[in-house]
Amino acid sequence: HTITHRTTNQQTSSTSWPLHTVIIHCSLPPFVHTTTPILDTTLLTAWICNMDALVTAFAQKIATLQQTMQLVQDGSLLQREDGVETLVCLEESLTNAEADIAEMEALFEEEEREMDRGEQLLDVFKLQHEQQQHVLENLPSRLPEQSVPEPEPEPLRETQQQKGNSAGSQAQGKKKKRAKKVIHKMPYIRKDEFASVPKYMKGRLTAEGLDELIDQIYEVLDKKYTILSKPRSKIGDQDMQHWMRFKDQESDKLGGQYFFVDEDLRAFGTVTSQLRKQLTVLRHLKRFKEVRSDGLVRYVPLQQ
Repeated sequence: HTITHRTTNQQTSSTSWPLHTVIIHCSLPPFVHTTTPILDTTLLTAWICNMDALVTAFAQKIATLQQTMQLVQDGSLLQREDGVETLVCLEESLTNAEADIAEMEALFEEEEREMDRGEQLLDVFKLQHEQQQHVLENLPSRLPEQSVPEPEPEPLRETQQQKGNSAGSQAQGKKKKRAKKVIHKMPYIRKDEFASVPKYMKGRLTAEGLDELIDQIYEVLDKKYTILSKPRSKIGDQDMQHWMRFKDQESDKLGGQYFFVDEDLRAFGTVTSQLRKQLTVLRHLKRFKEVRSDGLVRYVPLQQ
C-alpha cells in the first residue's frame, strides 16, 4: 500500500507503507510530505512530524475559512466583484475538507482495528515463544534415534571368468577378509517406559543414567567387533588376548548375533556400583536378552 499527499501546486512521490492507502486532497499551500514504514524508528519520527505539518495545514485552512466567513457576515465580501466566485470556492473548500476529514476518520478507525489484530498476533507469538523456550529448556540430552533400514545390496552376476577365478582362489585356500558386523545402538529410554519400571527394581536409578549405559554398551560392542574384524597378523599382543577371549565366548546358540559380557564392560567401559541394577532394568525394558551357557551370561541386543 502507499500513502500519497496531493496539493494544488504539486504532487509528491509515493513510497511504500505496509498498512493502508491514505489520499488527502487539500487546497492548501504545499508542505513537505513523506511516508514511512511503521516499524522504523527514524522514519516513524519523520512521519509524526509530517502529521504535525498536516494538522498545521488544516489549521491554516480553517483560519482562512473563518476569515472568509467574517467577511460574509460583515457584507463586505458581497460588495466585491469576485464575491460570488469566492463564495463558490469557499463552499467547495468546505465540502473537500469535510470529505477529507471523513476519509481520515474512516482510515483511523481501520488503523485501530489493525492495531487490535496486531495485538492479538503479538499475544499468539508470545505464547508460541514461551512454548518453544519451554521445549528448549526441557530438551533431553539424548533423543530417540529412528533406525533406517539399510538397503540390501543387489546380487552381482558373475561371469564365467569370475567364477573360474573364484574357484581357483578357493582351491588355493585363500580366505576372504572378514567384514565387521554392523552394530545398531539400542534405543534410548522413553519417559513412559521408565515410569513403567517397578520402584523396587529401579530404586534411585535415572533415565539419564540408563541412556549413558546404552552409549557405553554401543562403544564396547564397537571396540569388540573392530578387533574381531582385523586379520590376526595385524592384531597386537593386548588385542590378541581380547581376540582369543572373544572367540572362546562365542556360542552356536547365538546364531551369529553380536553380544557382550560383563568382562567386556570392565575391559572397555566404566563399571559403577549401579551397573547390575541398570542391566536388570534394561533387560526388563527389552533392550537385550540374556543367553546363559557354559557358566557365562551373554547379553544379546534385541535389535540387530
